[in-house]
Amino acid sequence: MLKGIREFTHYTKDQRRGIYFLIILVLVLLMLLSADQWFYTEVKHDLARFEAAQQMLKDQRRAKQKASTQALAAFNPNICSKEKWLALGFKGSLADRILRYRAKGGVFREPEDLYKIYGIDSALVKKVLPYVQISAPKSEEGNQTGKERELNLSAFDPNQVSVAELENMGLEPWQARNFENFRTKYRPFEKDSDVFKVYSLDSALARKILPFVNVSAPEPTREKSSFTPVEINTADSITLLEVKGIGPFTAHKILEKRKQLGGYSSLTQLRGQYPIDSARYVQLAPQLTCNGQVKKLNINKASFQDLVGHPYLSYDMVKGIVHFRENIRPFKEVKELKNIELFNDEIFPKIAPYLTVQSQDD
Repeated sequence: MLKGIREFTHYTKDQRRGIYFLIILVLVLLMLLSADQWFYTEVKHDLARFEAAQQMLKDQRRAKQKASTQALAAFNPNICSKEKWLALGFKGSLADRILRYRAKGGVFREPEDLYKIYGIDSALVKKVLPYVQISAPKSEEGNQTGKERELNLSAFDPNQVSVAELENMGLEPWQARNFENFRTKYRPFEKDSDVFKVYSLDSALARKILPFVNVSAPEPTREKSSFTPVEINTADSITLLEVKGIGPFTAHKILEKRKQLGGYSSLTQLRGQYPIDSARYVQLAPQLTCNGQVKKLNINKASFQDLVGHPYLSYDMVKGIVHFRENIRPFKEVKELKNIELFNDEIFPKIAPYLTVQSQDD
């Protein structure tokens, strides 16, 4: 220790001054650390207020659960008011949709018929399904609005039966009209089970009707002898609207496809073209003609862009055409395309009428 003191006295004045400063700094830091408790104020929590808020939340949950349990009492969807649907958890727009369905004659005959409402929440339906009790439709005051008709069914063809005949069998007027609307505005009945697709006809009634349904093949459309078939490659939209079964949307789609193709080479190209299905094609075909005059592309001279713009030619097909004519030789005839990959027996007959190896001046 004495040796240490003697060595300390040999430090220079500046060295001793630095040591003093360091000692003082350490002492100040120790004082600040010990003085922290002088400035700390303990925060006292209001436990009573916290417990009161917690109890209020519990009471709200119990009240909500109680209201939900009360709302899920037995109910009849044929007489429920909008307020009742809302209490069950259905949105306002969905409640209005259900009321409109009933106003148009729709009836819930089975609990599962709730699933038929467009846009309904299936999870919510599953929750309320055990509480559904179906009975004859009644008003909210309890007065019966009408008694279910007794069915007096007999064999019938839905493509031929009249609205009056269906009403005589016991169907409601709106149900009979929907049969007619299906075959005239959508398409003819193609099979017996199509009765399940009639708008707002519930499944229980459809099952009762099904054994009496006997769908016959739709008769070909017979046009008056004075009617002149419409040429599909020259007709404008106004002329196409004169054809029975073609509306503004269908006419627009026909003209749009005609422009893309460069004309129709055959009437069969209409079959399967949206919105023309096979049944509708049978109706339209006798009223239309096709002269087969189409715009042809010269596969020896047409540009890559012109070729790839045709709906029947894919990008890889056009690459094969251009490679052949530029690296091997010009095409001598259109059927040489069969030697190129991708031009199989399915695509070649479709594209061949639109191609040529001769120039327009030849």
